[in-house]
Amino acid sequence: MNLQTDYGCLLRLTQNKNNRGTLLQIGKDNGIVVTEILKKFSIDMLSNDSCFISLLFYMGLLTIAAPHRLRLRLQIPNYSIKTLYWEYLAKQTMENISGDDD
Repeated sequence: MNLQTDYGCLLRLTQNKNNRGTLLQIGKDNGIVVTEILKKFSIDMLSNDSCFISLLFYMGLLTIAAPHRLRLRLQIPNYSIKTLYWEYLAKQTMENISGDDD
């Protein structure tokens, strides 16, 4: 129970079409390769992949796995995070895709 977060906050992550695609990619590949993790960004900029992925990192939904050439590979940290959060995000993402109109 202590690992659970506000599912309403997670649901908001699936509202943007671009974010849904990024979430599906991360779920499929168990991670993503990025050029950097942004230290500062506005919540209004979450349609930007770099900002969105940085938010996932700061929320603990992604962690640094390894350097990848001149980039970073971020991955889902562990089984608990995968089952509590990523499975929920995948379900919500698929539901939003089926009703996609933006």
